[in-house]
Amino acid sequence: MGRAGTALFRGAEVWAADRGCGWLKIETQNVNAAACRFYRKMGCTLGGVDRFAYPELPDEVRLLWWKAL
Repeated sequence: MGRAGTALFRGAEVWAADRGCGWLKIETQNVNAAACRFYRKMGCTLGGVDRFAYPELPDEVRLLWWKAL
């Protein structure tokens, strides 16, 4: 993701923090490597892996990323 993605992410951080949220929780899938790299770059930590989240898509794994605000 480029500047637009970074700006959107930063905007979400500000929006959430302004409302008293302590964390962002982001979901993506293992098949979206670009998103995984982006969230890592933005300071997120991979906090959950669910291999059975999508029974109709057995090759996709749900990944949950967390970012403390």
